[in-house]
Amino acid sequence: MKTTITVLNLLIVLCFSACTSGLSDNLQPTQIAQPTVQQTVQQTAQPTTLPPTETPESTLTPQPTATHTATPTATAVPLTILEPVPETSLTTGAVLTVRGIDETAVGDTVHISAAIGEWVLAEAETAVSRDGSWEITLSLPPQISGPAVLTVQTMTAQNSQMLPIYISPETDANSRYILLNRPYLGETAVAGYGVFFNGEINRPVNDTLVIGLLHDGCSHFATSRTFELGSGQWQGMLVIPADITGPVCAIARSGDPEELDEWTASLIPLTILAKEDEQAASITLGNAGELAFSASEPLLLFGTAVHAPNNKIDLLLTSDDGTFKLLAKETVDVNTFGYWEIEVVLSESYTGHALLTAAMGNDADYRELRVPLFFTR
Repeated sequence: MKTTITVLNLLIVLCFSACTSGLSDNLQPTQIAQPTVQQTVQQTAQPTTLPPTETPESTLTPQPTATHTATPTATAVPLTILEPVPETSLTTGAVLTVRGIDETAVGDTVHISAAIGEWVLAEAETAVSRDGSWEITLSLPPQISGPAVLTVQTMTAQNSQMLPIYISPETDANSRYILLNRPYLGETAVAGYGVFFNGEINRPVNDTLVIGLLHDGCSHFATSRTFELGSGQWQGMLVIPADITGPVCAIARSGDPEELDEWTASLIPLTILAKEDEQAASITLGNAGELAFSASEPLLLFGTAVHAPNNKIDLLLTSDDGTFKLLAKETVDVNTFGYWEIEVVLSESYTGHALLTAAMGNDADYRELRVPLFFTR
């Protein structure tokens, strides 16, 4: 009996041991599930770490913008006139402010001048500041008017800029002034031939007017004529010396600056061609002002012709209303200095616009001048 109980206890112990062993085996799948969770976390975390790797590549793309902003900094502003602007009109005796910039010539000296042709009206120098800017004032003479050129030049860098300005006199009734309307700006004349002058004068000094051509830097008269006159419109002609060519100044002056304190003058730069110049052959009309005439009176026309064959030119006057009716046809003699003159009578009464054609030569040597006219009753 005791043996039986012992056997039973042994079986119970073995059974308990076997059951404990089976329970431990059944708990292992719960421990295996942990790696599955870890893999899920790792797979979810991996995509999160990838965008920072791609982001630097996209931030490198705008680098050309950084290169663009550096370019203007490296480019220095060249010599530029900021004031005055081209074609500025000034009054004689005015104080002219000239300012600008030149970042390529910091510390350099800037030379500024205002001149009509080769006649220097005013000049001065100043230094280019550290930021490249420069500024100076010029006092214009109260006696001289005309189309001028403002020139700015850096002395070391040899940069230069030019711009046109116009200097006008005071033209009220009490002012003393001269206007020189012709020769025209940009016009050429020919050595040995005539050139026309015309303009207006008010309160002439000693009732005199001198017209002439200045050469040698517009410092000496090459030729001149003196007239006695009062206030009003005026016109004249000069014969250019045969040995004068190149740039000159046409001048109309009242009063002598070497003798009187009060004087006034107007200048226009002019280029004189040699007789042999291929551009010398030409025809000009000397009549001044508005070319309006009375159809009931003879018409006086005059001018110059350079290198006219047989010293003659042909004049043709027609209506300019679309029908081109012939109003007059003449052949005119030209003298040694190129001057021609004729009094024209219309073939029939005509009022309205007309066209004057002056011509000379043939084929390659043909030259003509066309000028609109107007006829009143």
